[in-house]
Amino acid sequence: IIFDLELRGLCDHKSRRKTFAWLKDLKADSVCLQETFCSAKLQPNFDASWKGAVYHSLTNSSHSRGVSILFKENLNVKCINHHTDENGRMLMVNFELCDLNEMFSVCSIYAPNDENVRADFFKTLSKWIITNTLNENNTIVSGDFNCCLNETDRVPSSHLKDKSRLPFKNLTSTCKLDDMW
Repeated sequence: IIFDLELRGLCDHKSRRKTFAWLKDLKADSVCLQETFCSAKLQPNFDASWKGAVYHSLTNSSHSRGVSILFKENLNVKCINHHTDENGRMLMVNFELCDLNEMFSVCSIYAPNDENVRADFFKTLSKWIITNTLNENNTIVSGDFNCCLNETDRVPSSHLKDKSRLPFKNLTSTCKLDDMW
């Protein structure tokens, strides 16, 4: 079971402790987080707050970006490798689920808000996923894409002409992803 959550930062110890306790109670095997605001300075605090494996794509801002993937304590996984970008928007963990003897790739993604920047981001993301995944048949991409695949998924209608929708559709097609929304 993978759970996905967009946050508005976890820099504060009290909010991080409460959020991580809530996530632990969910009993998810893995959690993908976006907008953690996790920086190199705060990474040790994040890691100490979670009992299990933790991976981050760090941000240099205390007010935006940062994605993480958390694995529950005692989950029988073996991390093969992980990949990040330098902007705190993309994180992929390639791992073996030892109980199944099978490889998986899990991504936590936080796409930019600006639609022009987001369109380029999706083009880059597509290449990045294809290059870094170890098993294209077991790749899970989770996150906040700030874009809808279908016009009917969003109101107001001002978002209907979103220039990033086509690159987003191309991403899902190229990487063989299904929209679970």
